[in-house]
Amino acid sequence: MPATLKFETRAALVSALKSSQWESWFREIRSKDWAIRDVIHQSVRPNTFRSFGGLPERPSRVFRSWAQGAFDEQLLATLRTTRDQTEFDALVRRLSRSLQREWMKTMAMKMKFGPSIKLPNLVLKHVCAWRLMPQHASEALTPLLHVPLDSFTLGAIRIVHNDCGRGQQCLLPSGASMGWIDNWTDYRLIQSTISECAVEAGVPPIAFDILAWNGAHT
Repeated sequence: MPATLKFETRAALVSALKSSQWESWFREIRSKDWAIRDVIHQSVRPNTFRSFGGLPERPSRVFRSWAQGAFDEQLLATLRTTRDQTEFDALVRRLSRSLQREWMKTMAMKMKFGPSIKLPNLVLKHVCAWRLMPQHASEALTPLLHVPLDSFTLGAIRIVHNDCGRGQQCLLPSGASMGWIDNWTDYRLIQSTISECAVEAGVPPIAFDILAWNGAHT
């Protein structure tokens, strides 16, 4: 299993973000001749689906079927014109709740908050970089993207987050993974820590995900 990056100080994280090659990942994805079904398929990898066990249906099939319906032309048109962070945040929450409803209907089991928000965020990350997202729309949407939270991103931000003031409200334990995030308040606190470091580095927050997750898997 790839090693999780660990940043001991905020300064070390900001320095790594400044020198990260996050734009290269966007260029690579944009070069792919993908349809939306390919974007959905490539967004969530098998290792994520393996974390779901004992279900009556294949998690990958249920998720991809849901995503194919959720990321329809109407949603894609909305994303092409979204410029406001509050509006984008509300869209993320709607997708999370929609996925939870589909999961309950198909699996007869509640999907935890963490996975329900991580999986749509992974699709949104790839849609933003997709060749059929106009360049100007992608550039406007990129700073709004949330970081998908899992063991790699949470492990990389843990010390920096716990050392800042927000750590008193939401202390990240060692080994936290996507299932540990169980409410919007803690989720937003962690996203805010990442965003502040990204702003200091002069990069969008999603650069942290490309550094912590993609960087560990290359």
